[in-house]
Amino acid sequence: MPYTRCFRAKRTCRMAEGAKTYQGCKNLKRPCDGLVVASSLKRLSDQHQEWEAKEEQASDALLGLHEKLAQVQAEVAEAAGHLSQIHAIRKKVKERHVETFSRGMQELEEDDVLPALDAHKSGVIGDLQFQGVENNPDWASFSISEEFADLSPLLGDSQLVSSRGS
Repeated sequence: MPYTRCFRAKRTCRMAEGAKTYQGCKNLKRPCDGLVVASSLKRLSDQHQEWEAKEEQASDALLGLHEKLAQVQAEVAEAAGHLSQIHAIRKKVKERHVETFSRGMQELEEDDVLPALDAHKSGVIGDLQFQGVENNPDWASFSISEEFADLSPLLGDSQLVSSRGS
């Protein structure tokens, strides 16, 4: 095996007679690494195989992560589609709710139900006032359930002014 100096200079190396070094090393009085080349070659070959194995492992790990990423991306796309579907349905339900409410209110107005309800309300308020119930009563004192405890006054501010004047 040529030692490093001869190899780099692209010269042939010959063993010196009766020595364990190459002739070129002996002539230049330099240390000879010719015998170390074989062991270095073995060591480098082992390292090369080790790094090939590590590269294969890293490649397999990367492929596994890529497959996981593809799976997660598919799940995200499915979830986004589901969310989009939910938004569309929710929007339709809201539109139908508004439309149905508007139709219901229009029907009440057309059937003259609201004026009848207002007349009934005015009659009940008149009866309560006749019996001496103040405008902003303590509703809890009437033993009604708590969900009605925060009812508003009998008459609004604008109605109070007009009822006092009459």
